[in-house]
Amino acid sequence: MSHNLLTVQGISKSYRSSFQDSICVFQNLNITVNQNEIVALLGPSGCGKTTLLNMIAGFEMPDTGEIYLEKQSVTGPGTNRGVVFQTPVLFPWLTVQENIAYGLNRRHISKKNQHEAVQEYLSLVHLNGFENYYPNELSGGMQQRAALARTLILHPQLLLMDEPFSALDPVLRFQMQQLVLSIWEKLKQTIIFVTHDIEEAMILADRIYIFGKCPMGILEERKVPSFTITSPFSSSLDSPEFIRTKKEIRNILFSCS
Repeated sequence: MSHNLLTVQGISKSYRSSFQDSICVFQNLNITVNQNEIVALLGPSGCGKTTLLNMIAGFEMPDTGEIYLEKQSVTGPGTNRGVVFQTPVLFPWLTVQENIAYGLNRRHISKKNQHEAVQEYLSLVHLNGFENYYPNELSGGMQQRAALARTLILHPQLLLMDEPFSALDPVLRFQMQQLVLSIWEKLKQTIIFVTHDIEEAMILADRIYIFGKCPMGILEERKVPSFTITSPFSSSLDSPEFIRTKKEIRNILFSCS
């Protein structure tokens, strides 16, 4: 039985501006995330999705309210949270295997154990045979897979993903979505996924928090039906339930645009 892993309780955030005293991003925002769950933060650009993700990561602090991970207050970055950014963050002077092993090396894990773990996660993200390549020798999707492996190999309790596939073409984006789902099936990793794409949120998430433009915050929480989607041409994408759910979510977003 899964239990509550993350609680975001009554947080507010504003930023200083040269044009006005302050810009309110959101006020009194609340979310929960259960263990082994995939939760999407869906909304237009500039609505506060990434700000919330950065607070959960510990990169920023809320003005008011609290964030708890396993009932421990989040006061800064920690190894119990891993982040995959929009652009792959890889060291260009390190090979793929050296990038993936970077965190293990900093933890002083033995070389033998590092090698075994790296081979396991190379296989997990389908990068076998590319371990000695450098980042600039890889495609964008392969770089993102390497960044994902480097994060997952540290076994974070919570994986935070900030629109990591937004720069990819539609086919590769779909393949990466399926990769995330296959990894979830194997690891049961708890994931918070930021996106502005309704279909992506529906394909990946168990629940969606729908954001309005600033400072509206969360407009609605929506539980997503389970859709079996194994290809871009899956009949599930054309099913009445999928189309109806997508339209309902789109209407919520457009009603506050």
